[in-house]
Amino acid sequence: MDGYLSKPVKLEKLADEIGKWIPRDDVQIIERITQPSTTEMMENKIIDLSVLRDICHGNEDDLREMLGDFVEINSLVINDIENAAKENDHESLTGHAHKLKGSAGTAGAKPLAEIAKQLEKIKTNDDAIKVLELTQALRSEFERVCVEINELRE
Repeated sequence: MDGYLSKPVKLEKLADEIGKWIPRDDVQIIERITQPSTTEMMENKIIDLSVLRDICHGNEDDLREMLGDFVEINSLVINDIENAAKENDHESLTGHAHKLKGSAGTAGAKPLAEIAKQLEKIKTNDDAIKVLELTQALRSEFERVCVEINELRE
């Protein structure tokens, strides 16, 4: 068994990859038909909830809990990024940006993940202006994500 999936892993691609290794006779295929929920109707470009909805198998309570966890955990990560930028700690900055990139991508917060990716790619703290701009953009986008998550959780 030798396969590869890049992050963030899509459940559909994971199922396809697993399907290559498990005989079809042993696999029970369950089709799930989902009706659009209130949350889905509120979706926009800030967060693509289809990613988390797949992980939660459509369970709205689990979805809301995961969104709450996302905000709680990544509030600390954003603070760590800002502190690392102030202290010119490039290693910490890129490490936390990498963590946020993965978390935001998995949660469907694609614009936030993209900013974190740009911040992660900065080679050194020599580009202090770029670090400052991206850190401010990151905070701003995270606040937009938090507003949307709070609306979805109500």
